[in-house]
Amino acid sequence: MCKTNQLPLLRSVHLSFLACVLLAAPASAENLQVFDRVRIDNETREVRRTLAVPEYGPTTRMIADIAVHADQDPWDKAGSFYLVTPEGDRVEIVKFVTGFKGNTQHQCDVTDLAPFLKPGAEVEFGGFIDTWVEDGWRFSAALRFEDAESRHPDWAHAVVPMDDDWRSTEPRSFKVVVPGKMSRVWLTYLVSGHHHEDNGNSDEFHQRRHHIAVDGREVWTGVPWRTDGHQYRHLNPTSGRWDGNGDGDTDDPYPVDRWSSDFPRSNWVPGQDVEPIRIDLSEPLGGAGEHTLTIRIDDIGKDSFWRVSAYLSGVAAPR
Repeated sequence: MCKTNQLPLLRSVHLSFLACVLLAAPASAENLQVFDRVRIDNETREVRRTLAVPEYGPTTRMIADIAVHADQDPWDKAGSFYLVTPEGDRVEIVKFVTGFKGNTQHQCDVTDLAPFLKPGAEVEFGGFIDTWVEDGWRFSAALRFEDAESRHPDWAHAVVPMDDDWRSTEPRSFKVVVPGKMSRVWLTYLVSGHHHEDNGNSDEFHQRRHHIAVDGREVWTGVPWRTDGHQYRHLNPTSGRWDGNGDGDTDDPYPVDRWSSDFPRSNWVPGQDVEPIRIDLSEPLGGAGEHTLTIRIDDIGKDSFWRVSAYLSGVAAPR
């Protein structure tokens, strides 16, 4: 579950309780500051850093806090905060899209990723924003560890490492080996539709159905779609605007006046994180052994693509 808030424009801030840097008190040993206002631009669109994960207990909740500070890029751009597994796979911690030159902060519960973030382990983290502008953005990211009552997962597997160029409607299959009997297994599915050229039927602005199957049996289907973009105009100060009633003012509510940031899109809106789709797969994947997970996206346009990632998390069954 993620939450996005606004940061004041053109202002250097330290974030509050739920943010990357605490305002009321200095960061404690339980918080891991990964990036602190690092520059992301047309030459350095991706940054990485390796850090040791703090010690924590078996019921700890993990919160990812990120802040995106607008610099010179006036456009909405896809971004990610991710970790790199020992096998070299990139696993998304938070997927987001920047505002049109709007500062944002995002908080997401990422306890499902606990098996990738073992206490004391050295983990490589990364940040990415798809900008082509000099001095495009400043990026901050941290992990916060809180006491909780529920047990975090024992096992996780990167089914689909970050794929920023999923174009084919052909199904893709992925091998999954469940290491032991699980009492609960769920898939975290992170997807957003985009286009290279808006040909009138782009995946950014048209609904596409997704299908997920395990061992040949469909276990989930849905249409990832967001319609709440008009609520976030305050995060999109340089958005394109159209005066719908001809009064010379483009600040009338949607749909009288229309901003680019208003429009419904394929599972994202400018200035927001991409909400994870969480799918219960306890029944088909509860037993130990090898399985095949297949993903298919219908009707992808010829000039369109999807940003896709997915990982499994599981809680081992009592012995």
